[in-house]
Amino acid sequence: MGLMVWLWVWILTAVPAVESSTLILAGLIGLPLLLLAPGLIRGSRYTHQLTSLLILFYFAMTLTETISNPAQRLPGMIATVLALAEFVGCVLYAKFTAITARV
Repeated sequence: MGLMVWLWVWILTAVPAVESSTLILAGLIGLPLLLLAPGLIRGSRYTHQLTSLLILFYFAMTLTETISNPAQRLPGMIATVLALAEFVGCVLYAKFTAITARV
């Protein structure tokens, strides 16, 4: 969830564009994570698996932005680390809930 909040803050403060297009961009980027939030909060194993696949897109997007845009390097690195942490967390959660489901 930290990644979603950070992406919204980053887009709304760093993207120099017309206000309406910036809000649309922030909404489109955050919408998939927002839709998965209830399942993550409930602890659904399937939602964690789906989120781990989705987070790879965010990881690639933030890593590309970090490398290609020197002016946004620090916010990009923060977003990349958050995406990586969320990916690892979702994968480990799915793995350990599968182990406890078998026992």
